[in-house]
Amino acid sequence: MKLLLPLALTEPRAFTDAVQAFADRVGAEVFALHVTAPIPGAPYGLTEGALGFEGSPYVLYDPTLQRDLERAEGAAFHFFLTERFPRPVRAALRTGMAAETILADADTLRPDFIALGHRRHGFLDRLLAGSVTRAVLERARCPVVSFPIADA
Repeated sequence: MKLLLPLALTEPRAFTDAVQAFADRVGAEVFALHVTAPIPGAPYGLTEGALGFEGSPYVLYDPTLQRDLERAEGAAFHFFLTERFPRPVRAALRTGMAAETILADADTLRPDFIALGHRRHGFLDRLLAGSVTRAVLERARCPVVSFPIADA
């Protein structure tokens, strides 16, 4: 049995502990996924007009900076996993838009469950920003288990 666990590196310990307990109960192998947003100007599928502007926007892009940021994010993800998970988990670090990347990995991995943390947001937050959890819930092809996260 496989459990896909998308993670932000700010997840509270209570959330990761609850997911581990759930995975242990159902006998699931945990596949941890951390998605980072591309830096502005990075070549991740932005096309002319994608930002609502005609013509190509001018953005400075430094591939060395992108590589260094990806290395730092990878080190932080590795530290997070070793600190939070006493048993080994499979891990993947991706760059892209969170919901789309989670759904693409789910299509490839074919997990039995996706485990997501869910914070309560106000109406304005939901209207302006949307929700990765909601997008995954609406479009996932497998069951999604949502764990409430209390904001401290």
